[in-house]
Amino acid sequence: MVRIAALMACHNRVASTTESVRFLKSQAIPDASVDLFLVDDGSSDGTAQAVCDLVPHATILTGDGNLFWCGGVRWAFEEAINRNYDFYLWLNDDTLLDQGALVRMFDTYRKVARDACEATIVVGSTRDPKTGQFTYGGWRRYLKPTGVISWKKTPPHMETPLACDTMNGNIVLIPRSVVERIGNLDVAFVHTMGDLDYGLRAVKHGCRIYIAPGYCGTCASNDQPRPYAGGQTPLSTRWKQLLGPKGFPIKAWGVFTYRHKGPLWFLAWLAPYILFWFKSVLLPQKGQ
Repeated sequence: MVRIAALMACHNRVASTTESVRFLKSQAIPDASVDLFLVDDGSSDGTAQAVCDLVPHATILTGDGNLFWCGGVRWAFEEAINRNYDFYLWLNDDTLLDQGALVRMFDTYRKVARDACEATIVVGSTRDPKTGQFTYGGWRRYLKPTGVISWKKTPPHMETPLACDTMNGNIVLIPRSVVERIGNLDVAFVHTMGDLDYGLRAVKHGCRIYIAPGYCGTCASNDQPRPYAGGQTPLSTRWKQLLGPKGFPIKAWGVFTYRHKGPLWFLAWLAPYILFWFKSVLLPQKGQ
């Protein structure tokens, strides 16, 4: 029997979280069991109890509201690693799995692990529930004209697994062999970049990442406008947003660029801050 730990984090999205858990429960995986580890990060809307009603044996961990995505999933991951599961599934609480999605992801893992490497992460791609457009999944590396390393989202092939360089954390299947090489999400990251960093570190340690064929679920895009496009929002507020957990925190962004952006990492680190002041201060003055 293959043992799978499903790892989720939530904060005050009881309807979204419980729907995601219901879709997870509906997955029928032959010769496998799924245990849920949910970090409820200070919710006040009854999310933890609602999930317990759906999955009585779920492991519920309670945060103080300041864990965000990386902190929450890292805690769930740590608890599950201590119990030595065969596979670990990252699942966002705003993501709904398609019927048979996990079976297809395991089929993908078996195929690529047999042909390539046992330490292989499988990424499930998501589409927008209304438009059907690709939203999250694998990312591939490319070089910008400046010579700075970057990555772009890569839609799935409908029939063939695709190799990639890193991934969003919406639907990700991670075998124990990967965890034994690189461990948990890095504590340097609070909300953004932690999933991308995990994938990039995995590849650097000899692991492989493949995008499963077709779509594995739905998730609306959560891309937010850049803080410098703030309209009437005060400049000081937009600056704090830029440096906040969902923007480019100075330390976390520094760690990410130093590790992964190549020899020109310092320019990549400076770029969002320079761009903020250029678009927030210099351009408005030119328009006067």
